[in-house]
Amino acid sequence: MKGGQKTKGKSSKAAESKKELPGWATETFMRFRDHLDQSVRLLTLSVHGISVLVELPELDDILAEGKTDEDEEHKRRREQTREAAALARAEVEQGFPLLHSQAVVSLWSSLEDCIRTFLAKWLANEPGAKQVDAVGKLKITVGDYEAQDDDERDLYLIELLERDKQSPRRSGVSRFESMLEPFGLAGAVDDDVAKTLFEMHQVRHVLVHRAGLADRRFAAACPWLGLSAGEPVVIREEEFGRYMRASVRYIVELIQRIRGHFGMRRFDFEKGTEKRG
Repeated sequence: MKGGQKTKGKSSKAAESKKELPGWATETFMRFRDHLDQSVRLLTLSVHGISVLVELPELDDILAEGKTDEDEEHKRRREQTREAAALARAEVEQGFPLLHSQAVVSLWSSLEDCIRTFLAKWLANEPGAKQVDAVGKLKITVGDYEAQDDDERDLYLIELLERDKQSPRRSGVSRFESMLEPFGLAGAVDDDVAKTLFEMHQVRHVLVHRAGLADRRFAAACPWLGLSAGEPVVIREEEFGRYMRASVRYIVELIQRIRGHFGMRRFDFEKGTEKRG
């Protein structure tokens, strides 16, 4: 009898260790991860390329020294290089604010798309997801719904849910948590992650809608940045790095919640295994 119980225990642990999330539940997060990797690589290449551009006029000058037969086309290209180098030098000295600003806008858009697309897949694949109260109460326009392709209808429902929950009026993670809550996927968020993503969302709004200049609303929402209305919101490597790390930490936390839904323990990153207890 004891031997049988022991064997059952081992079998149970072995079965638990083989659990994994369904492919549809991780596909969107893999796409987010790949987009983030590509964005960082492109940003790094751009920084390096601009840095090299600063030095090109010196190379042109030393190669052109003493030449009396330089044609007009070559002179024109040298002048263009000097102009481009002046712009590049300003970017280098300021810490590449334009590149990092564009990277922040792209990062926030990718984060929003990740949450929406994942929830659409949740509707399509998780039994009972379409029967939750929040989805059942949605006011659906039949014509609009039927006009969607099969793989777009669930995303259409999530967009309706987002509007119904007034998520666009919320800032930072609160807009995502309001969409996750109906499906039992909302939860606690680390204070630092929540604050950083709130800041990133506010920064993104200023970059897109205020030409990168702080307004009174922004200054009041993020007083720790010490900016007044009319001052430029400058994004450098440090700020982008904070936003990127906070985005990844939030997605990791969401995956931990999804693991719990499927009966899996939280992943222990120190041991590379599921956390016990």
